[in-house]
Amino acid sequence: MAKPEIEAFLTHLAVERKVSPTTQNQAFSALLFLYKEVLGIDMSSWNIQALRAQERKHIPQVLTKDEVKKVIDNLTGTYQLIVYLMYGCGLRMSEALNIRIKDIDFGYDKVYVWDSKSLKDRTVPLPQAIKQRLKATG
Repeated sequence: MAKPEIEAFLTHLAVERKVSPTTQNQAFSALLFLYKEVLGIDMSSWNIQALRAQERKHIPQVLTKDEVKKVIDNLTGTYQLIVYLMYGCGLRMSEALNIRIKDIDFGYDKVYVWDSKSLKDRTVPLPQAIKQRLKATG
């Protein structure tokens, strides 16, 4: 296959087969490997221009305030407190489970989150609604 056939094949994958972008990239990488390593042909100057597969957009599902209240009301004890903290501070599950007592600053109403996503540290405001609950359990 030459440049036009490779472009047609990659476009076919995107348009007619409706493969994901990663599948199309994998096919292209396999062709690059075949030509360079097996056949000994350098394709770097070919400038392959194929129609790219589109990323699928996922619309997040968000609970209403009433649904969140029902979930929290059906929990008890520590689990309820953790979910309150997650919801009130916007924490990921892993962040909430790694919170220590010393990470909650009642004086400045802040929660310190260490090594969150991408190993970044951040602070989030401590909601007044759960401040007393946290003090009562600590």
